[in-house]
Amino acid sequence: MSLVHQSTSRSLNYADFAHLYRSSCGATDTSDVLFNQQLLDSLNNLEVAGTRGEFLYHRGWTYYLRFAYWGNPKDLEVSKSMFDEAWREHKDIGALWNLGVIAALEGDCHALIDYTNTFVKEANKFPDFELDDAEVAARYEACKDEQISE
Repeated sequence: MSLVHQSTSRSLNYADFAHLYRSSCGATDTSDVLFNQQLLDSLNNLEVAGTRGEFLYHRGWTYYLRFAYWGNPKDLEVSKSMFDEAWREHKDIGALWNLGVIAALEGDCHALIDYTNTFVKEANKFPDFELDDAEVAARYEACKDEQISE
């Protein structure tokens, strides 16, 4: 599907393009990261309406992977911004978890604990959600020496 074929309102439904996003269960190849970045940055120039939460998550994850591969702090900033918007506007619990990952990378224990507490509270609203207690405990353990007020 071509972007040129979209309506003149400059708004699109990400569901029409999500199938182009390259993802894998294992390691993501750098060529896929670059392809995804080009796709998502191109779509970002338009108003993404339908399935915007998925778009934000994909863009956040792509920029997180860019940071992981090339270490540019600006990529981590974009990732954080996308995950934050996906959480605030769409209550994407995966984006919330990833905000905690970024807080840990930044060494911000206060934010890490806040994100983790919120994640646990939100996850407990879904009886079928399998919370990884070991990963949650590892976050608390990483910040056990910090003075954190609730």
